[in-house]
Amino acid sequence: MRASLQLVGSEVVATAIADAGNKGLYALTVPENLSPGNYSVKEAGGSASSKVRIGGPSTLLLLEADKALYKPGQTARFRALALSTGRLRPQQRNLTFEVSSPEGFKLLKASSSTDETGVAQFQFPIAQEPLLGPHVARVLVDSPVAGAGAIAEANFGIEEYVLPRFEVSVAMDQSYLTVGSSAPSSLTLSGKVSANFTFGEPVLGTCTLVLWTPLPSWEAQPSKDGGVEHKMLASLAGLTLLEGKASFQLSVPRDKLRAGYGVIAEATVVYAATGERQSGTGSVSVRYQGDDLRAAVKVTDGSQVFRPGLPSQLEVKLSKPDGQVPALEDLEEMVLVATSSTVDWSKGADPVRIPLAAASFKEGLQVVEVPMAKESLSCCETPVRPGQPGTSIRRPAGAA
Repeated sequence: MRASLQLVGSEVVATAIADAGNKGLYALTVPENLSPGNYSVKEAGGSASSKVRIGGPSTLLLLEADKALYKPGQTARFRALALSTGRLRPQQRNLTFEVSSPEGFKLLKASSSTDETGVAQFQFPIAQEPLLGPHVARVLVDSPVAGAGAIAEANFGIEEYVLPRFEVSVAMDQSYLTVGSSAPSSLTLSGKVSANFTFGEPVLGTCTLVLWTPLPSWEAQPSKDGGVEHKMLASLAGLTLLEGKASFQLSVPRDKLRAGYGVIAEATVVYAATGERQSGTGSVSVRYQGDDLRAAVKVTDGSQVFRPGLPSQLEVKLSKPDGQVPALEDLEEMVLVATSSTVDWSKGADPVRIPLAAASFKEGLQVVEVPMAKESLSCCETPVRPGQPGTSIRRPAGAA
């Protein structure tokens, strides 16, 4: 059984043969150059038929602008690309280009055709006093049977943009701040603010300084734009710029700082003659410095258990909170305490105390031998049930 696709009142334009595994399944391929219109699918030699409508080839349109933001008086340039939706081949199409203002008023309408590469270019001259804000450019295919994807848009903005007349910089006297048990309760942060015009002359005015630090992730509120939330640590207002420069000094409580979260100094300078404002920032890192050392202990043979009656070699590794190896002068006499559990819970084992001499550490490492006592197993003999081989089951003691 075969089915044919026939143009109404004309010849057969495509034929499909039933699938060998499923006689009710046909794969009917529509010719690429087939004209749009109404057709019928008919069973060859039979009376069954069904009407279908074949549309024109669908088009995928892409539109892009050469910039995202324009100034009044500039020319916005756009490029449109027309492709087939199936194989993404360039298509020659008649296109209509439109530009709408932020209020929705149509500012421009133009027509053009894509070339052999599927590209068409458009221009939008911006007035000297235009409506400012976000604008929308739109391109569409003129043909009413273009199909899905026949419209594309590109957003762009028009804003008054003036380059800042002066720049502000902040130079910190400290390269980092330290927190920890050995750090003072209040830390002092100092530096200099400089403000100069783009042509090099100093700015005369006043300055306000604010210290910020980023909040840890567990304290900050979720941000949709991926920004980092900050909290203010201290502020200083009313600094006077002399020859474009001003020095500052601020105290920050130690408990407001956290290692790994730096401090940002933001300076806002106001030009006395015009009131123009510009800001600049500087930053310092915050590190941990304390007397506490971190110790890591492991069995040298890599095993995870101790064997009763056999001594174990343990590796003791010391490090500072920042991961650095402590110097010998940072070390004092220490003691390694090894405790063990017993099989007989009514009898507790005495802990083993092993002195660790500071001079025995090399690059923060020291290997010590820990004796493991062998506990009497008389408490754990379990009689064997009748019929089972052997005399008793013993469970050895382990140490931890």
